[in-house]
Amino acid sequence: MSSGTFQHLQDLRILTLRGNKIHQLSPRLFVKLTKLNTLDLSDNNLQNLVPEVFKDVQELRTFSCRRCNLRNMNPHIYSLLSNLANLDLGENQFKYLDKEEFRDLKKLTSLRLDGNHFPVVLEGTFAFQGRLQHLNLGQSQIAKVTNHAFDNLTALIVLDLSYNKLDRLEPITFQPLASNLRSLSVSGNNIRVEEFIFILQVTTKLRYLALADLEVKEGLPLGLLAHVESLKNLNLSGNGLTRFQYQLLSVVPKLSLLDLSRNRLHSLDEGSVARMESIPTVHLYDNPWACDLCHIMPMLTSNASWMTSVICAIPNHLRGRSLDSLKSEELSLCSSGLDYKEEGFVGLALTHRTRLGLIAAGSAVAILVITMAAVIAGLLYNRNQTTFFYNSEQKSKENQEMCNSFAAEKKLSIATIDEITKEPEVEDQTKVS
Repeated sequence: MSSGTFQHLQDLRILTLRGNKIHQLSPRLFVKLTKLNTLDLSDNNLQNLVPEVFKDVQELRTFSCRRCNLRNMNPHIYSLLSNLANLDLGENQFKYLDKEEFRDLKKLTSLRLDGNHFPVVLEGTFAFQGRLQHLNLGQSQIAKVTNHAFDNLTALIVLDLSYNKLDRLEPITFQPLASNLRSLSVSGNNIRVEEFIFILQVTTKLRYLALADLEVKEGLPLGLLAHVESLKNLNLSGNGLTRFQYQLLSVVPKLSLLDLSRNRLHSLDEGSVARMESIPTVHLYDNPWACDLCHIMPMLTSNASWMTSVICAIPNHLRGRSLDSLKSEELSLCSSGLDYKEEGFVGLALTHRTRLGLIAAGSAVAILVITMAAVIAGLLYNRNQTTFFYNSEQKSKENQEMCNSFAAEKKLSIATIDEITKEPEVEDQTKVS
């Protein structure tokens, strides 16, 4: 398009050139468009923007050049467009953000930089954006956000840091945001979920929190939401959860949306079902639900709207059926068939029927313990009896030996008397008598 293409549209307010094959903008292309407040150049392979093009549209409030294959922005463009309130430069090729990149854009209320490739958010990057309310830094391969990167962002309401390469976030980074931040998304990073407890102790006024795709297989800490009691929207999808602890939600009574989709849930216990029935919107799709009497019964009796999103994965003959279409007589007892193994069934959420099995197993173990105790007692008794008989036998032998010894002594005494009577002196005395 040549210069002055739109010069006869002097009252034009919105101009969209999105999705064309424009690779270069002619100087003074927007001449006489002094009233233009919205310009969208997205989805054109521009690669580079020349300041001369924007001299005639300095009253722009909204500018978008998304997916324009930009590698950087000439800072003079920002000085020409200093009245911008909304800037969208997402999904370009930015590999570095200068510390004073947005120095001249002091009226920004919304900034989208998602889908770029800058690894670090430096301290003071947004130091002049005191009016900024929405900041999107998602999917930008960010590995580090410095401690003072968000200084002066006291008006920020929405912050998106999702699907980056962050393995740590410091609570001090969020301190400037504490008074106004309402929405925080940190999904898809490498941060341990336990660390978010300290961040949520600072951002206590959150209404929306996204902690999706964090692979929290071992479960969520029960105190995670203790400081965000006004939370209304919670996204826990894609975390590989095999069980859900409804106690986690006891501190967020205002919750109106809960997303547990794309996890590994096979069932919900009675407490979880009761809590979710009080939440207007619950997403439970894409979980391997086990539709049998051991796991699905607490859910089967519910009239909640989320029943339609619960689709059976096992057993095979019920695969694809929605929970609200099932009747209890169609359900079988839980088993350990091949279809259960293929789904990675772990049976963590147990109902009363499964507990009965555990009680029976416990009884069997108790009987085994008692039997073993009886055997040991019998062995000890036999040992004591053997010892008793041995001691008795020893005493009997000793008594017999004593008797024999006494008898021998008695015989010896009699023999001695007989011999005495046979002596000559005694015989003579007898005759005299």
